[in-house]
Amino acid sequence: MEEIKGIIDFMIEVEKLKSIERQTKPVGLDRYENSAEHSWHVCLSALLLKDFANEPVDV
Repeated sequence: MEEIKGIIDFMIEVEKLKSIERQTKPVGLDRYENSAEHSWHVCLSALLLKDFANEPVDV
């Protein structure tokens, strides 16, 4: 039960990333991205490119 609480607490904390505006505009858009969008792109990139790394990548 404690593990589930930790996961839910983490999800609540990560939700706050949506309110943090970054200084970068996404390609093709006239607005700034938020930290949640940026984090999502970094995670997706890591998942898609891990097999091409010279060293093992633990995702």
